[in-house]
Amino acid sequence: MQVLRYGSARALVLGIEVVTAQGESGAFRNRLYLNQGPADTRGPNIAQWEELDDVDVGAGPRRVRAAIRDNMSSDHGAFYQSVLLQWSSGGPFESVSMAWSGHELYRGIIPDPGTTATIEYRISATDLAGNTTTTVARSYFIGAPPSLFQRCDINEDGERNIADAVAGLVYLFGNGAAPGCLDTLDCNDDGSNDISDVISLLDYLFQAGNRPPEPFNCGSDPTDDAVSCETTQENCL
Repeated sequence: MQVLRYGSARALVLGIEVVTAQGESGAFRNRLYLNQGPADTRGPNIAQWEELDDVDVGAGPRRVRAAIRDNMSSDHGAFYQSVLLQWSSGGPFESVSMAWSGHELYRGIIPDPGTTATIEYRISATDLAGNTTTTVARSYFIGAPPSLFQRCDINEDGERNIADAVAGLVYLFGNGAAPGCLDTLDCNDDGSNDISDVISLLDYLFQAGNRPPEPFNCGSDPTDDAVSCETTQENCL
């Protein structure tokens, strides 16, 4: 018979594998416990895991944390063959191992694709008995950030003056080049580009009229209308 050392987590006694062995400590003095019963067929319990919000392009990698349990207790939590964070942007799922963060907590990182995309992600955990639990997929959207502009800065020089009114009239009636951001010509923010926008600008400049609607300084359009801004004005970069 092999000698069993106190505090051993695994040993052989008369050819029988003892999984749990307690040494001389409190009420467990010199006692051995042999694990018995049916085989473990239950997968890990992924009790909680983070749901990620939508972000803009360039937000960087996304962290996902999870609490995973497997009906056992130790100073480490349960033990697993693998804990994987899996993600997809339309193709097959890719995987990365989640790092143990203490007791039942695990942490993984989804790389930044660097472009607009819908990312699906899930967690898969496999215990030492080979039982696997995989969550349903969640998703988040990576969208293009809103374009920034100054309303009524039609010639995009960072100022509002008579030159902007001239640029607006040349575009509307003189076959001039369109502003890089049509929203900047929508001076009265009514969702269209016409002579009333130029009149609103002239009224503001010379008749103490109302200030152009937001964004007065560089910002995105708070109004959802038919006039859009495809690119950020150069002076707002």
